[in-house]
Amino acid sequence: MQFTLQNANVEQNNEKGEKRFFVPLPDRLEWNPQTRTLTLPFEFRPLTGEEKARFGDQNALLCHAETDLLSRVKENP
Repeated sequence: MQFTLQNANVEQNNEKGEKRFFVPLPDRLEWNPQTRTLTLPFEFRPLTGEEKARFGDQNALLCHAETDLLSRVKENP
């Protein structure tokens, strides 16, 4: 499995800002049958208002992403 960073939203000049999370992007999951590599892109950014309400923290977000990823892999072995 390979992870790729698609976007990183960070504060400039060492300023504190909103807490940032690693957000997996399962909709962009890619499988390369030649190299047998599964690539999962992700972003490093603050959660949106909807994501905060739905997940609340990094652990809940990753648990949801894990379930989503496993269902996608099972659908397309």
